[in-house]
Amino acid sequence: MNLFYYVDKGKQLGPVSLEDLENKVNSNEISVETKIWKEGMSDWVKFSDFNKADSQPPSDTKVESIVEEPKILKNLLLASVMACLVFLLNPFSGFALVYALQAKNAFRDGRQEDMATKVGLCKKMLLVATILSLIIYSVATALYLGILPIPSAIQSTFS
Repeated sequence: MNLFYYVDKGKQLGPVSLEDLENKVNSNEISVETKIWKEGMSDWVKFSDFNKADSQPPSDTKVESIVEEPKILKNLLLASVMACLVFLLNPFSGFALVYALQAKNAFRDGRQEDMATKVGLCKKMLLVATILSLIIYSVATALYLGILPIPSAIQSTFS
């Protein structure tokens, strides 16, 4: 039995039979412009361009995702790595990196809801890391400039 994969609303779905695909097109669930692929095909094609008479022998072609990774995942990974470098003593930046990697894995595995949750957690951790780091650097600067008095317990330690 020939099983097909197809892309609908940015998600790779399947496998389904050719009959199921035809039913989806006829019921307007998907359009004739929908990209489809089955084992033995060298590339994804529009449903309307698929020739049923072609029966190519199976090849070593693997199913490759044509759904692009959302830009937000790449941006979050980059921001998390930068936060780890800039805020080395701030554990929240490390949490942000972990959540960004989990979001990337969830996307790769097709778990869209889990990906959205991890993206949200990553954004929150980056915000907390940034705010905490700004507070730490502001207090350190104020202590250095003498705007804030250095507590006597700390002062005696460094005397």
